[in-house]
Amino acid sequence: MPRNEIPSASTAVGVSRGPTGPATESLWAVDQRLGNAERELRVQFIRIAQLQAQLDLVLGALQVRRMELPRG
Repeated sequence: MPRNEIPSASTAVGVSRGPTGPATESLWAVDQRLGNAERELRVQFIRIAQLQAQLDLVLGALQVRRMELPRG
C-alpha cells in the first residue's frame, strides 16, 4: 500500500472481498469478533476500575498523612 493511502474501513476491520467486490465475511464471524471485542473491553474497564480504586486509596492515605504532618 502506498505510504499516503488510507485503508478503507472494511479493510481496517478485516472484511474480505471477493473478485466481484461483495463482502464475504459471514454474520457469524462478525458476531464472534464483536463478542471478542466486547469481552476485551469489559476486561479493560474492570482493570481501569481497579486502578482507580487503588489510586483513590493512595490519594486518601496521602491526604491523611499531610494532615498529620506538623505545621510550621
